[in-house]
This record gives sequence, structure tokens and C-alpha cells, in this order.
Amino acid sequence: MNSLIQQLNLLIGNTQAMESLAQKDEATVLIVSDSHGQYYRLLDITSAFGTQCDAMIFCGDGCGDMIYLLEEAVADKEFAEKVPSVIGLVEGNNDSDSYSFALNPETINRIRCPLRNTMKVCGHNIFFTHGHRCSLFYGSDELVEMSKTENADVVLFGHTHIACSELKAPKINVINPGSISLPRSGQPPCFATLRLKKNSSFADVTFYQITAKGYIPFIPREIW
Repeated sequence: MNSLIQQLNLLIGNTQAMESLAQKDEATVLIVSDSHGQYYRLLDITSAFGTQCDAMIFCGDGCGDMIYLLEEAVADKEFAEKVPSVIGLVEGNNDSDSYSFALNPETINRIRCPLRNTMKVCGHNIFFTHGHRCSLFYGSDELVEMSKTENADVVLFGHTHIACSELKAPKINVINPGSISLPRSGQPPCFATLRLKKNSSFADVTFYQITAKGYIPFIPREIW
């Protein structure tokens, strides 16, 4: 269960869970972005996929929705059991840089939303940002260069509302989960899961479209 406490590295969870995540032989990360007020979709996705995932990363534009998710975990123990043990979130161009969060009636905290952050998973270094300060509609090169300062081999971003996955030299996996609320380029509302293994550069990404019948895997077309 997630402790719902933000640590000095600005990830949410306890430090033991973060250390364990970094050393796992294999792990799955739930990747969501651009909810833009549709917090109920975040709750539904977490309820459906949270117990299958070791971590969750939110790539911006809907951090207020993530705060709602955390508050729901405080209020509902059954839902709290479904929340991944480590959470990362970053500020999008429609977000504030911090939000009030009531861990209990006596404790009001501020959850900070950095512009970028990293998470260590199975020996991999995941760099994640919203991406609104990069020229993403012209390609991911600027974003990849930014991630190299963190020695990242996986890069996650949002902002474009277009799901995509590409491999950039030297073996950097670049992934956008799409938008769960306002997709573009003819795509459905969607999100992704990322499965990583220690000592393997292969990033196993599955995209899911949100439909009236549930969550259905799909393959987004190339955009660059």
C-alpha cells in the first residue's frame, strides 16, 4: 500500500518501496497523462490496473486529479489497496506547482509537482516530464537531450495528447501514453503500461484505449 507521503525526491510512497522498485528483477509501471479534470477516469484506471502495477507515473495536465486520487485513497481503504506503492507526477502547463493534500484531518501537506523527475525501476532510470517546454510537435530530440543529463534510458512525456513509442539512439525508449480525456490525431482516449526487466534494454509497452466495453489494447500509429 502507498504511504501517500511525498519524499525528498518528490516521489510519493515510502523509501523502502522506492528502493525495492529500483532493485526488482521485473516491474510494471502504469503511465497516465492529460486527464484535464476527468478524475473519475484516473480512479477507474487505477482500480482496474493498480494491483497489477508496481508504480504509477502521471505526466502532467491533471495534477489536481491526482490529488483527488490520493484523497480518495485516504477516504477509501479498499481503493487505497489498489494504488501502486510508488507514484511520480510532474507539472503540466495547466497545473500548479503544488497542491494542498489532507493526509488526515490533522495534517495538511503540500504535494509539490516538479517540471521533471526520475524514477529508478529494475536498474533502469526513467525520466519523466510533461514536455511543454520542448518542441514536441517537431520530434522528441530536444526531450531526449534533456533526459541525457539524468542518464535515463526511458523517457516519458505528455502534452501532445498523442500516444507514441519510439526507440532513440543509444537505446533510449521514448513513450507518450496519450490523453485519457482529450486525445488528438484521431486517437481514442488512452494510457499505457510499461514492463521493464533488469539487465534488459527492451521496454515492453502496451497502450490501452478507453471504451464503453472496457480497456482494449491498441497500437498507435507513428507520428514522427
